Parts: sequence; C-alpha cells; structure tokens
Amino acid sequence: MRSGARAVRCSEGFATRSSAERGVTRAPAATAVAIALAVYCGYLSGANGSVAPFLAASFALDDTEVARLFAAFGLSSAVAVALGRMADRLGRRRLIAFCLAGLPCSALASALAPNAAAFAAAQVVAQSLGAALFATTTVLLVEELAPAHRARGLARAGAAFAAATAVPLVLATLLAHEPGAWRVVYALAALPLLALPFARARIPETALWRDAAARGRTRGACMRELFAPPHLAATLRLVAAAALVHAVEGVTRTFLLYHAVRGQQLAPSRATALLVLAGGAGLVGFPLGARLADRIGRRATFAAGGALVVLCAGLYYGRAPGVPGAQLLASALGIFGLSLGGNAALTAFRALATEFLPTELRASLAGVLSLGGACGWFGAMLAVRALAAPLGGIGPGVALLAVVALPAAAVLVAGVPERGPQEDGHAGLADALRSPALEQL
Repeated sequence: MRSGARAVRCSEGFATRSSAERGVTRAPAATAVAIALAVYCGYLSGANGSVAPFLAASFALDDTEVARLFAAFGLSSAVAVALGRMADRLGRRRLIAFCLAGLPCSALASALAPNAAAFAAAQVVAQSLGAALFATTTVLLVEELAPAHRARGLARAGAAFAAATAVPLVLATLLAHEPGAWRVVYALAALPLLALPFARARIPETALWRDAAARGRTRGACMRELFAPPHLAATLRLVAAAALVHAVEGVTRTFLLYHAVRGQQLAPSRATALLVLAGGAGLVGFPLGARLADRIGRRATFAAGGALVVLCAGLYYGRAPGVPGAQLLASALGIFGLSLGGNAALTAFRALATEFLPTELRASLAGVLSLGGACGWFGAMLAVRALAAPLGGIGPGVALLAVVALPAAAVLVAGVPERGPQEDGHAGLADALRSPALEQL
C-alpha cells in the first residue's frame, strides 16, 4: 500500500509538472521560437509559388514543364523521413539547428541556379530541410504546451507561416520588371545563416524529450513501432490523409499567382494585391480552426475546412466568368475561402497527427507524414500536368484534384483517435508512469 501510494504521488507530481511547468512556464519561450521558425519556413514555402510565372519566363518553361519542375521536389521525401528519425534520436534542438544551417545554403544555390535542373536539385534539398524544420517545430509546440493551449499554439505558428508566404510574393512583384530578379527572393533567404550562432543559443530542447532520453527510450524506439499495433491503423490513415492533404494544399497554393497572371490574365501587381488582401483576410482561419478544434474536435474541424476548400477551389480555379468584374469578385472570394478553410483544416490536422503518440515516436511520425505529403505533392503535380492539356490549363486540373482528394482525406481522418494518451487532464501521464522515480519502486 505504501509503495502504491508513493507511485500515485510520484505520478501525480510528475503529471502536474508536465502540464503546468512544461506547458505553461515554458510556453512563451517555446511559442516565440516556434513563431520565428515558422516565419522562415513560410517565406521559403511561399517563394516557389511567388516566383513561378517569372521562373517559367526565365527558363522558357510552358505549363506542363512548370508542373514537372515542381513535381521533382517530391524527391525530398526520403530525406525528410531520415531527418524525422534524427529528431527523435538526437533531439529537437539539434535537428532544428541542422536545418537552420542547411536551408540558407540551399536557398543561395537556388538563387544562383543556371538552369531548371540545377534549380530543382537545390530545391529538393531546401524542401526536405524546410519540411523537417516545420514538422519539428510543430512537435516542439505539442511537447511544450499544455493540452488546452496546443491548438492555439499551432494556430499561431501556422498564422506566422502563412503570413510570411506573402513576403516573397510582394518582393517578386515589385521586382517583376527586372530580368532574373526572382533570384533575389532566394538570395534573401540565405541571410539567416549570419544569425545561426545567435539562434542556436535560443533554441530550447523539450523537457519531454530530455526525460525520454534520460530513460533510454529515444535509443530503443524504432520507426517500425509506427507500423505495429496499437499505432498501425492510425499511422496508415494519417499517411494516406497527409498525401491527399498536401496534394491539394501544394497545388492550390503553388499556382495561386501563376493562375491569376497566366490563367486570368491579371497584371502581376493587381494579382499580388488580390492575393495579399484576400489571402491575408483568410488568416483568421487559424484562430477559428483552433477554437473549433477544441470545441467540436479535430476531425470535425478538418472536415469542415476541407469542404470549404473544395468549394472555393472550383470558384477560383474553375473557368472564370466572362464579365471582368464578376471574375475579380469570384477570384477574391475563392482565394479568401481557400485561405480560411485551408488554414482551419491544417490546424486541426497538425494537432490530431502529433497528439496521440509517445514522445520518442512523434518526430518519426512527422518524417513519415512528410514522406506521405511529398508523395502527394509529386502525384498532384504529375496529375495537374496530365490534366492541363485536356482540360484547357492548370486551373481546372487543380479544381478537379481538390474535389476528389479532400473528401477522401476527411474519410481517412475520421478513423484517427482524437487524443490518445495525451488527453486533457492527463498530459504526460504515459511518460510519468515510466519516469525514473517510478521505475525504482
């Protein structure tokens, strides 16, 4: 009885410290670092879509060649899996520092690329490091924030990511009249390398990972545990859903400016203003998604956001009406809805995908999901390329892909557990029950 009472007290004390001390005391520092990292990731992510029409002109690429170029970025998936495993074995902090060292170098290589093949090679490296960096940032937030604060923390990081994607868009448009000026967008992304020593000193390691490493669980954990009971069914569903989600998210966001300039024949400055204003208004989807995820659940929020994306993908990427005023209004509403629904759905999906696993497997799952997402990206680009000619352009192909993929993703997500061992009121309990204090009893 005495031993049992000690175990209860130890577990209660550890659980209290997990949710209160780690989830509240360390929350501001973790959130600040995550937002800064999300801004950098967002800038790099937005660069490709922002320079797409200028890149096509610089390298003399047509619609199918542009889609094939972006499809090549899917080769980054194998590297993303390895990086996810590195984050679980060596720590979140080391992986983030590694990515921060490599990303500026790959961005500079993109800026200096003499042809489309060299640009694609540099971007394969950049995409793998960027995906690993943002995925690890998400894991850092989940492990440092209390359950009641997770969705809001992920929403803030997501909003910072999305807002930062507008920066290269504005830069590319301002420099549109200068030949090859798109290279400046990537060259600026190399500047954070100068601040790497300062940044490394401020990247935290999560207390949960340190606890797991002290008990030897990070060395013994194996990625194949993801594909064995009790995680097998949820892992397979999430990987398949990630492929579909990133397929739609990738093509809808990559070709926003491209479709406006080439498909709807808008001037680059007018198209940029439309994307910044309508897409910026859709940033409210992040806090809305966080609130809904806490009130009606992650799965229901994902389904609702996905339905809005399907509707607005048809509105924006479908054949534009003949009346110029009606075309502009439809485009603005479509971009707003894509941003609003997509941001809400992504917030719910990220929370769902990182909450149900133990500490030593979270980043590994993030790497596997990056693989699924990259495969989805690759397949989507090939599909858009194949559909561009028979449907009369990239836009209709993007709309058709959204109509097919997102409902299927919602069905898959419906079978994933909402929380698992990290439920509200039991934060860190699975870790607490395996703490050194209890193992000695």
